[in-house]
Formats: sequence, structure tokens, C-alpha cells
Amino acid sequence: MTRFTGWAAEPTGHPLAGRRAPIALLALLTAALFVSHVSIARGQPEPPKEANAGLVRGRLLFQSAMADFAGTIVGREFDPRKYIAGHPVSTERAIWSFDAVPRGLTTAPGDVVSAKLTCSTVHTVKAAPGGVPVVVRVVSHTCPQVPPDPQRRGDWLWVREGSIEKGQALQKQYQDDVAAYRAKKIDPEAEKPDADGWKAANTLAEKYGYYEVRVPKVLDGVETTIDLPAGVFRNARKSEAETDGRGAAKRPRVSVFVKCETAGVLLGVAEPDLSLSVRPAQKR
Repeated sequence: MTRFTGWAAEPTGHPLAGRRAPIALLALLTAALFVSHVSIARGQPEPPKEANAGLVRGRLLFQSAMADFAGTIVGREFDPRKYIAGHPVSTERAIWSFDAVPRGLTTAPGDVVSAKLTCSTVHTVKAAPGGVPVVVRVVSHTCPQVPPDPQRRGDWLWVREGSIEKGQALQKQYQDDVAAYRAKKIDPEAEKPDADGWKAANTLAEKYGYYEVRVPKVLDGVETTIDLPAGVFRNARKSEAETDGRGAAKRPRVSVFVKCETAGVLLGVAEPDLSLSVRPAQKR
């Protein structure tokens, strides 16, 4: 007989009796490792080492016409997201900043860069089920944006050489170019532009470093894919960003602004909720 006390064994008979417990444990561990190895070899999924390979991510911040705005916390337990208030004239924005633009984004097939966006929504008033419209604005460092005066609500303003007036003149030039395309029955600002519209959108994005699209329906917790023109990323790489007295860039190469259009809705995001990638272009 053998009496076990933890890992020790006191032999009382056969000379190998005291070694049986460690040998049995070793055999069990070896068998478990073998089964695990065979399962993986037979094609059972192994947890990916890097689930986000190939994605380009930015830094998230929240801004509005109010200088101290840093996103709203709604008090949901274990919710890492902060929220912006929805309204057609809301100035609250979730903004992702990209300090570097990989060359691959400038040569994307079909001139399409895919943005993947996931949001959560909180309704402050009773509403019908369904998604909410979201506006996505993408600008390079050559087309900086600033919020309007707190007493005025609405879209963020273009700035050029530190002047809102010069920025408005540049925006008017952009709008005239869009109107000229539309006169030819080409709409570069369509929600789903055709081939000619997408070519025009890329031309304007590369010229002005600006693109905006309205996404008609974003569902709570569901990833939405948004096509962005590669032209805006080419614009971002054509010149170096303006620097301050210490040599640091005054603004990121590319910024992605997200706005919620629906009154009575809070739109929540966290930093990983938006990424950029290159995907094969869809036929238009």
C-alpha cells in the first residue's frame, strides 16, 4: 500500500509505488498537450495572434463649440464609450486623428479606402426602432476645421492660413466645383456615387483635402463600412503639416469627424470603434 501526503508518497510495498503519482500526472499532461496539438492540426480555430492586422487606427478626442467638452458619460456599467449629442445643428464631434498616412491608403484599388465604424446609441426620447443618420467628414491637414462660435450652431468651419474668411472663400470654391460637376449630371457628394461620381469625388478630395458623406442608417452596435476617397490621403501626403515653434505638427495629417444628426439620440464611440483599411473596390 501507499499513503499519499500532497506530492510526497510513502512506499510500503513495491519499490515503484511511491513514483506512481508523479508518473501518472506527467502522463496526463502529455496526453493533454497531444490532444491540443492534434486539434489545431485538424483545423480547429486557434485564437488569432493579432486580430487587427492591416488596420490603421487613430487617436480619439471629442470637441464642440464649448471649449471644455470632452464627450458625455451616460453611466452605463462597463461601457467604455463616450457620447455626443445628436441634432442637425449640433457642434459636438467625435474626431479620430491620424498622424501618419500609410502609402497603401493613397493607392487603394478603385481609389476606395474603407472606414469601419461601430457606435452605440442611447435614445433620450421615445423613438421608433432602426438606425440613425451619421455624417462623416474627412479632412487632411491642408483643410483644417474649427467649431463655430458657441452662440452659433451648425457645421464646423473651414480655415485657411488661420483665417475663417479665407477658409469660407476656399469652401465656396469647392462648392462651385461640385455644382459644375452636377451640371454635367455627375454628383461627387452622392451617398452611393457611380463610377463618374466617385472619380469626381477623388479629384476634389485630392485638390481640397476634404470629403463628407452622409450615412443614412447606423445601427446600435453593428459595424458599418463607409467608402472614403483615396484622394484625400494623397492630399495629406503631398506636403508636410504646418509645425509650431518646437517643430511639432500643429494638426494631424488626416482627421475623421463623426456627427450624429438625430435629435434625442446620444451616439457613443471609443477609440477602437473606427479604423481604416484597404479593401478590393466594389463595382460601381
